[in-house]
Amino acid sequence: MLSYYRLLYQLDGEQAFLLWFSNGSDGVVVRDGRLLSFSDETVLYRFARQYGLNWIDEAPILHDLDEIQRWVLCPRGRTLDCSAVLMAWNLFVDLARSLSDAGFGLLEVDGAHEGLYRKLFFGNNLSAITPEGERYDPTWSGSEVVEIANLLALGLELFRQARDKVAR
Repeated sequence: MLSYYRLLYQLDGEQAFLLWFSNGSDGVVVRDGRLLSFSDETVLYRFARQYGLNWIDEAPILHDLDEIQRWVLCPRGRTLDCSAVLMAWNLFVDLARSLSDAGFGLLEVDGAHEGLYRKLFFGNNLSAITPEGERYDPTWSGSEVVEIANLLALGLELFRQARDKVAR
């Protein structure tokens, strides 16, 4: 059974919502090859009711794609925010999976960078994984920074091309 969640994002100074889902394989709601982006929660709720989608009522965490865009334009290892980058990376991969063929290029790049993903993951220092009193602060090589920036740039491009604003 699919579980749906509100996903809040900010891009170009505007905040909007997506419907993210999970059932062993994660994705976002798309229609006719377009990512549905809802201008506010009321519009999202109306859409969900219309299509019988039940969601888990958790407060959404902001995915600040403006922050990601700024970092991509001036990527530096010392300014890399593991949490923000990992959230964006996961969102872009979920979008690519949901778009099938349109997202193939991003999925290919994602598959080639498992080591970078793991480094970002552990750089989040989640309490369930990081031993008490310890902290992992990854050091990034120049080539790693370029690879991450390239993947995020692809993700931002895919997101912008696929987005279909729903404001009814």
